[in-house]
Amino acid sequence: MTCPAFTRFNSVADNIDTLRYAMSADPGADRRTSYVRVLNRLQSWRLVDEGDVQFAFAGVDDRLASADLVAHFLDQEVLHSCNVYAADEQQAISINAAHGLALIASTGASVADVVTHLLVVVLFARKPEYGGGSRADMLGVVWLAPPNAWTALDYAEALWHETVHQALFLEEMVHGLYAAPVGQMADGPALVISAIRRARRPYDLAFHAACVASGLVHLNFSLGRTSRCSWLLDGLYRTLPGLHAKSAYLSSNGRAILSDLVECTAAQAELLGRNVERLSRLAIMP
Repeated sequence: MTCPAFTRFNSVADNIDTLRYAMSADPGADRRTSYVRVLNRLQSWRLVDEGDVQFAFAGVDDRLASADLVAHFLDQEVLHSCNVYAADEQQAISINAAHGLALIASTGASVADVVTHLLVVVLFARKPEYGGGSRADMLGVVWLAPPNAWTALDYAEALWHETVHQALFLEEMVHGLYAAPVGQMADGPALVISAIRRARRPYDLAFHAACVASGLVHLNFSLGRTSRCSWLLDGLYRTLPGLHAKSAYLSSNGRAILSDLVECTAAQAELLGRNVERLSRLAIMP
């Protein structure tokens, strides 16, 4: 099954290479090491790179995730004790998250390469009613707030979800995505139904959600979860017409990514036996 082009390893690698050459990164270092070094020159918090995806727990791993970085991700002024997982929870989370990464890797070596290049630290911090997130100002780090009920499949989906966000943030950093400022995309006329939340969201957030949803269709199909694919496709069918109609908020590169997303979703839907006539009408961007 196909996936959005910007999430494929060749595209991610090209974007990393463009960035590291533009920043005159050490040409002798491997791609991931160079990427981390470039991010450390561009971002406020320093990443500690140990070669693999690292797990860090709020209130425990200050070297990998300082209290102020955790608070930044949680949108809080300070870190609170309620954000910290207990020792037994940390052990269970580490085991399940590792299994989740293994499930992602089982879908293909290139998918695993995308994860290992884009995820440096997975930060675990509890916050009620939140599952996690990524931030455009702190690439390389993703935050998860898993409830105890999460299985390895839930971790796999959450980790790939955030990886897609990371790939799209990198795409935006290198090539740009939008033709309007963030504030303008949050105004009423710019709101679009989100493929994930199924509520009206700012254009840029709905665009991210659509990209994530298509990426998750690819992952879940590879893991044999066709019912989950159907739910995600329902969301894509609802959001893509709105994103298409309001594509003036996108740059030329953003429109190219949206066009690819429409084609990718149509191919995914056809493979799952869905009617693709509605999507075919969106194939030509305005």
